[in-house]
Amino acid sequence: MSSGSSTGLSHDGDQWPVLYIACHGEPGTLQLVDDDADTQVTLEDLAEHLGTNAAGRRILLGACQVMDVDPGRLRRLCRRTGIDGVLGYTTAVDWTKSAALDLLVLSELLTGSSIRTAYGRLTRENTTTTTALGLRAASGTWTSP
Repeated sequence: MSSGSSTGLSHDGDQWPVLYIACHGEPGTLQLVDDDADTQVTLEDLAEHLGTNAAGRRILLGACQVMDVDPGRLRRLCRRTGIDGVLGYTTAVDWTKSAALDLLVLSELLTGSSIRTAYGRLTRENTTTTTALGLRAASGTWTSP
């Protein structure tokens, strides 16, 4: 990925249209773990770190429960960063099931469909899995149930 900012994100949203973060999580927080320490990154911390460097991109948060928050927090993340939208999970997920669904979500996000359209297609075609994992989506103006 070409660097143009402290985030290492390319400023070319067409080249890198999706940011995928897979880690542990809890409501509203990503838990980044390494050998030395655990770091908790709230949705607000993520927005501050990204700034507008991710504008125009879509984000998939492959983490347990991170999307189990007030819908306004998700819409603010999108508006503050200029991202097209964010998808993730509201429940504690089985990693193999979530990894499989992550591949379907990534494929859908790369088609260029709106977040709302992508969410609708994913939930319609994979109802059992998306319901069990609590797939949720948001844009700056819309949040799924």
